[in-house]
Parts: sequence; C-alpha cells; structure tokens
Amino acid sequence: MLIPPLSNHYEILETDHRIEQQWWGGFTRHNKIWQRKTHLIDNHVEEKLISENHAIMMYTPFIANNEDELKKQ
Repeated sequence: MLIPPLSNHYEILETDHRIEQQWWGGFTRHNKIWQRKTHLIDNHVEEKLISENHAIMMYTPFIANNEDELKKQ
C-alpha cells in the first residue's frame, strides 16, 4: 500500500483573545480560533476561521495579590 507524501502543514491558532469586565460585575471571555494551512512545496498559506467564542466566565479571572489574601486571614 502506497502512502501519499504529505503536501500540507496544518496549525491551529488563537487570536483576538480578551477578557472584559461587564457592567453587571462579571467577566466575559472572547477569542477566535483559526486553521492555517501551508503548502509544503510552494509555501502558499491559507487561513480559515474555525470558531469565534464568546463566553460568560463563572469565576474571577485574575489572581489576587498575596498581601490581600494575608490581610483576610
């Protein structure tokens, strides 16, 4: 059985990542996921948007300062 040679290289990329605090006090997270295909012979590059994500976060995304945590104890 012959296996054809690979002619493309694929990568998955994340862009436009951001976390935003909303007016109601919670946080939302946003990003885009892309597929990049590079042809290995002529180095032609194609990018295709796979997914755009928008989510409400169920936790506070930032780590508290250790001094603040020590004051609470």
